Amino acid sequence: MHDPPPGVYRLREQSFRARHTAAPDRAPPRPSLARAGPVRRLLTGAGGGVVCCLLVAVCLAQAVAVTNPLTASVAALAALVALVCLWLLAENRRSLARVSQRSHADAALQANEHRFRILARTTNDAAWDWDLVTGMVWWDEGTKSIFGYEPSEKHFGWFSGRIHPDDRQRVAEGVRAVRRGNAQTWSDEYRFLRADGSVAYVYDRGFLIRDEAGVAVRMIGGMQDVSERKQLEEDLRREAFNDSLTGLPNRALFLDRLEHALASQIVRQRSLAVLFMDIDGFKVVNDSLGHPAGDAMLTRIGARLVSCAAPGHTVARFGGDEFAVLVEDLIDTSAAMRLADEMLVAVREPVRLRDRDVYVTASFGVAVAGPEIDKPAGVS
Repeated sequence: MHDPPPGVYRLREQSFRARHTAAPDRAPPRPSLARAGPVRRLLTGAGGGVVCCLLVAVCLAQAVAVTNPLTASVAALAALVALVCLWLLAENRRSLARVSQRSHADAALQANEHRFRILARTTNDAAWDWDLVTGMVWWDEGTKSIFGYEPSEKHFGWFSGRIHPDDRQRVAEGVRAVRRGNAQTWSDEYRFLRADGSVAYVYDRGFLIRDEAGVAVRMIGGMQDVSERKQLEEDLRREAFNDSLTGLPNRALFLDRLEHALASQIVRQRSLAVLFMDIDGFKVVNDSLGHPAGDAMLTRIGARLVSCAAPGHTVARFGGDEFAVLVEDLIDTSAAMRLADEMLVAVREPVRLRDRDVYVTASFGVAVAGPEIDKPAGVS
């Protein structure tokens, strides 16, 4: 058999290339896989890195298969392994980055908690840490020094049971509202039972911590004993609206209550009465026995007027030897007159001063206001 001439090899090669290689200007258009909707979702979704590696390997195999199918398979496998390794390396780096971010966040949270507890000790607060999932509350050393309780971890029910009954529901509703809402801070002022049984006024505030879903899982805060401040406020209020000698309401408080009573009686169609009393002979007692004796007389007469008044009546000292009584929800005019007579009898009783009985009397004026009352009455 004779070898074919060289021209035959050239013809065979041209025929092979014509069958396996398409000219660029005659190749049919192929849509981009990355632009196809389903493929795009596959590439960008979970596990998209592995899918991308497979596509690259397949394309490489097709390209190499033109000249040598066996070499194409080996090259595709090697490319696939390399690409998967690169993808795993990238995923590992992303995982490490996420872990690092979480570690930094946890470290920052621990640092903030440490600073908070130091601040709580500096401000003489009782710091607490409430796990909203388990209901357990951790208390620091301030609980012992301020309220007398040993620092430990206790259930929230222990804490709630030591809130004053009149404040308990309000505090619970406030905490629930903050947990359900979007706020991060909570604060309230209430009464708290100490270990010795006494009651302390506390100012309590907390910072809410939520998980990634926005659910409240933890609250950190501190309680401050504000009993001294509350007592000072009460003393100032008492001085502003109460007579320092007798402890009775003063002129300012009496007029304020009278204004509200007048506005209320118009709406409720009820009557009211004002009794005004002036002690006769008080100046003689004050000048002859001294101011301490006069002060003692005013205090005792004020107490007698209070004993004659009914609950809801306001007995006030206007100043000097003048007193006033506000009677609300008056049944009729005669009831106000009877009260004035009863108080007059009480004032005329002797007052023991410096081992002697001292007698005084008083003058009363009675004014009545109401739907069917149009003129005042007076007795002396």
